[in-house]
Amino acid sequence: MKYVLTNWVMGKSPIIEITQKDYEAIRDSHVGIFELILIEQKYDNLIENYLEYENYLMEVAQRQIVDRNYFLSGVRQASNTIQRRIMNVLNSSYAFIKQSKHHLNMIFPKNSEITKNYESFLNQQYDKYLGYRVMAALRNHSQHFNFPAPHLKLSMKRVNRSAHNQLLVSITPSINVSDLAKNKKFKPKILRELKELGEIIDIKPLLREYISCISRALIFLRDTTKDKRDHCDEMYKQALGKLNNAVNDTPISNPAAAIENKDGTMDREVIINDEFIDLRKQYEKKNNDLSSLDRQFATGEVIEDS
Repeated sequence: MKYVLTNWVMGKSPIIEITQKDYEAIRDSHVGIFELILIEQKYDNLIENYLEYENYLMEVAQRQIVDRNYFLSGVRQASNTIQRRIMNVLNSSYAFIKQSKHHLNMIFPKNSEITKNYESFLNQQYDKYLGYRVMAALRNHSQHFNFPAPHLKLSMKRVNRSAHNQLLVSITPSINVSDLAKNKKFKPKILRELKELGEIIDIKPLLREYISCISRALIFLRDTTKDKRDHCDEMYKQALGKLNNAVNDTPISNPAAAIENKDGTMDREVIINDEFIDLRKQYEKKNNDLSSLDRQFATGEVIEDS
């Protein structure tokens, strides 16, 4: 049995013998690269769910502008769609938080300092931001008791922000504190915090604050895994470089590290493709820092130059 680099295809392929240590380093780098991609993908899934929720609120408001009977006739469907999209955000947020810990344990030794520091960071976000605490509690509430924000309000008011009055139309999904109080398993401390804000509470600022917290968690993960990420990338590049040099840069369709058995068969292949690194970088470029999301909003309002 020996450890090799090869082109993982049918037929004769170049074989470069490597050490067991090199093979294991390539294998571990492959795992690291894929686990980091999965973290980015799950964050991307969360943000796409969040955008669907925000875009639908805009859509309902725009439809009300062009059809003044739209909300009255379609409020039930609008409410159901909004609840579903909020729940999608809450569930994908929970998946990111929980599964990112699993991915870290796949990259590093289980319960490593990096994983512990990440859990500590999440706890700090939870303690510091009401939006995090409320959304975490609402996810449990929506799983076992009722919709997260069943109260839906249509607002139409005149605003004087230009030479002419404009009609501002908005849709506000809200938390009903009395409804939450019916759930005997809802955390009393969070219920008290919500009662201080009122009986009906706009969910939008709290949800945006929650997304900001999760975005900070992703940036924290990137910062703490940078050395490992760079090491994984370098191991891939070195292995590809050795293989390319051996074939005089002839195109290799499926580069891999593998174990060659005594009978010449190959086993335990590890595909080495720099497209995996490119994919992760694409997600890193798309998944921007949204730590100030709670201080931003989109509008279709016409803004006149002063």
